[in-house]
Amino acid sequence: MRTLLLSLCLWSTISLASNFPLVIDPVVNETPPGANVTAGYLTLVNETGTEIVITGAYSPTITKVEIHRSLIKDDVAKMELQKSVILAPGATVKFEHGGYHLMLMALTEPLTSGQSVDIILSTSVGDMLIEMPVKKIGMGMHKDQTSQAPEPQGSNTPTETEVKMEESHQMNTDSEEQVSSK
Repeated sequence: MRTLLLSLCLWSTISLASNFPLVIDPVVNETPPGANVTAGYLTLVNETGTEIVITGAYSPTITKVEIHRSLIKDDVAKMELQKSVILAPGATVKFEHGGYHLMLMALTEPLTSGQSVDIILSTSVGDMLIEMPVKKIGMGMHKDQTSQAPEPQGSNTPTETEVKMEESHQMNTDSEEQVSSK
């Protein structure tokens, strides 16, 4: 009887896990001194035969987590809040710098390399917990890479591009993006 019960529990866990997308290389960018926002990156692969809709994200330890998409519109870089992201059957969606990403906001303390952050993605097949390690990664980098770029020299004044990005950070709550199979 005990073996049967154990087998049924194992089978139900495996069958439930197979409904969720595969998560590859989750990582949260370490926060620089004084920052109260950072980004999270990962790749999702829908290996199921069913469309999966990501409808939001939250964390038990981070005040606010949102799904954003970076884009350039009329020569101005901006981020748009995503109401949902659709993973078609067989699709791969990369959450990376310059595209989809998770914004972790209103941080109450710095995130440093070696820590991890629990992020929960709300999906059409249920909530999925992802343990995301915190690492120091550079702009445009993803996965387990670390930036080897030298520290910038000179003033701490933001560049014109950084100012434009800051000024144009607009949230479009009606944004929805259909992602097709690659």
